[in-house]
Amino acid sequence: MFYEQRVVDIPDGLPKWSGMSGKTDLIGDSPAEDVKKRKREIEEEENGENAVKDEKKSKSSKKG
Repeated sequence: MFYEQRVVDIPDGLPKWSGMSGKTDLIGDSPAEDVKKRKREIEEEENGENAVKDEKKSKSSKKG
């Protein structure tokens, strides 16, 4: 369950997510290393998606 606002921030050193854990952005008092790790994961996902798009483009250009 997600709430639009948090009533109390608890500085427990655990990552805090804006939505679904592991699928959204880290917020607030999330440890810096977790934020960096998530940013790397997002970049890798984007690079993988771009690679798939490029592969599809190259296959379609070879056919035509």
